Amino acid sequence: MQAETHFELSSLIESVNSSLDDYDTVSLDLFDTLFIRRIHEPDEIKRPVAIFISNVARQYGIDISFSRTWQIRNEIEQQHRNRNGKHFPDFEARYEDFMKEVLSDIFEKQVPTGFLEEVIAYELRIETSMLVVREEFARWLKYLKEQKKRVLIISDIYHSSSFLELFCLFPVPLSSLDFELVWTSFLNLLYRVLSVLSSPRAQAFPSFRETARFSWFS
Repeated sequence: MQAETHFELSSLIESVNSSLDDYDTVSLDLFDTLFIRRIHEPDEIKRPVAIFISNVARQYGIDISFSRTWQIRNEIEQQHRNRNGKHFPDFEARYEDFMKEVLSDIFEKQVPTGFLEEVIAYELRIETSMLVVREEFARWLKYLKEQKKRVLIISDIYHSSSFLELFCLFPVPLSSLDFELVWTSFLNLLYRVLSVLSSPRAQAFPSFRETARFSWFS
């Protein structure tokens, strides 16, 4: 198993296509690969969400600044990451879980009915407005499906797979494509792959270890 690094999309696509007949599945990351964000620092998306939450909190007599709201979110999200890191290969958090706790903390367990869903919808609108699909990748995905290849789009973002599906509905080039979304962390995916490749069965059949190929785009 040999990893390749490419600095141009055309180079990566050409390299994979050259040996496409050897593989029945192609996977790629969703964010910063298939999608790019029209924002330098993705964490800045949290700012308007914090403002939205703090403004609603004031309507309920809770005097809290957006900066404090943002701080609470970061602290609780980190707590969830640390907790999950004790049970999984990496430190990931699930958006719905930590945001529910954030709102419970701010509203002192008296969260307005349906407000969690409003916050989620608000952040998703902001997130999707920042997304741009790499058209070269989109055209490639169409080609892969024409070649009857199974396409897996993988992400480790803290949103659940149902929300990732919503992201993929917005960019027009992706709306008509057929692919599978897989929510996992890269470290967890790599851990699983390496576990397979280092298994006694894989060691007994060297050719099996060559069925996985990694190509990086940097």
